[in-house]
Amino acid sequence: MSIQITDISNVLEKVIAPAIQSQLFESNFLLKWLPKNSGVTKLENNSFYLTVIGQRNPSVVFMGVGSSTLPTTTKNITSQAQIPAAYGYGVLQFDDRTIEATKSSKGALQSIVEIYSDQLRRDIAKDMNRQMFRDGNGTVAILKTTLTTVTSPQTFTLYGSADAQPNTNMGTEYIVPGSQLIINSIVVTVASVLSSTTFSGTFTGTQTFTSGQKFAKYDGAAVAVEMNGLGIGVDDGSRTGPEGGQIFQTIDASTNPWWKGFVASTNTALP
Repeated sequence: MSIQITDISNVLEKVIAPAIQSQLFESNFLLKWLPKNSGVTKLENNSFYLTVIGQRNPSVVFMGVGSSTLPTTTKNITSQAQIPAAYGYGVLQFDDRTIEATKSSKGALQSIVEIYSDQLRRDIAKDMNRQMFRDGNGTVAILKTTLTTVTSPQTFTLYGSADAQPNTNMGTEYIVPGSQLIINSIVVTVASVLSSTTFSGTFTGTQTFTSGQKFAKYDGAAVAVEMNGLGIGVDDGSRTGPEGGQIFQTIDASTNPWWKGFVASTNTALP
């Protein structure tokens, strides 16, 4: 008989890498550069308050020699931004038999609890980094193709990088199998990610999904609360924030133009 290499593979000595090799992109560019624990103040009522100066003193004037009448105009030049706190969570669940089987080096290359705990911390950091670039509405993808009166499961097609749509080209970058999303009050559980712009999801009943509707993270009861990021903070006031209209951190940019960001929309080649 002819013995092939595949026939004896189970008895060959194997060289196993001593560390778990991650295939996930782990860098968090914005989160890395923001200062941490800088001027920390105890959070008394689940909100941070920041006093900002949004107007110059109206009484400043230069007068000629001999003038004696000074302007007496006074005005409150400060406003107060209120920043509500949100808390990030992640869940790990282990069967007792799994923990017992992986307690020693004979049971596993690395403690299964340590592996999953470390990855959970990295995943929370990745999600914080995503939020810092977004507008606080929790949107992780936008539906491109309408699905009319359909039942579960379904394949959803999203706007991706090849589409000329502003702020909608996220594709499946932030969609993870097993997670729950909400779109137009319909909860969709992600079954699998099929490509950079499609994923398969399950839901209850017969539903209609319309192009342009937004997928957001679901916290088990409603749209997840997320941070206001650069997407709404550095803006010319044209976007609608999670607080409604042009309100950002309780200050209305439509009546306080100094609260709007300066946006240069002219396309110019970099030198």
